[in-house]
Amino acid sequence: MQKEQPEAFVAELFEHIADYSWPWTWVVSDSYRQAVNAFYKTTFKTANNPDEDMQIERQFIYDNPICFGEESLFSRVDEIRVLEKTTDSARIHVRFTLTNGNNEEQELILQRREGKWEIADFIRPNSGSLLKQIEAKTAAR
Repeated sequence: MQKEQPEAFVAELFEHIADYSWPWTWVVSDSYRQAVNAFYKTTFKTANNPDEDMQIERQFIYDNPICFGEESLFSRVDEIRVLEKTTDSARIHVRFTLTNGNNEEQELILQRREGKWEIADFIRPNSGSLLKQIEAKTAAR
């Protein structure tokens, strides 16, 4: 799925979002993956958060953040726009439509490591950095 340009890499991710041929953990940075793992460990270590009380937190562990956990409802990409780009980093805005008619958007913070693009963070319009949310929830446990 790797492409030379970051926006082409993002387009390729969405091209294959619903075919489940790759886990989302393959395309995130080591630091993002470590934050998810740390959150996962604290979730079960504290054992005081029943699943039904964790609707927001579930997205950190189980849901594919590229498509807000709605990859089965993915319909089309409406926009991929480069906001910032250097040789080894990029900030890409993505807007897409789901089959239920909902529109979603977010910014993907990309970094290139060993010649391959990876997602370092997901910036949501209403809640900001997903990585910072994970780290804050983990620290609060």
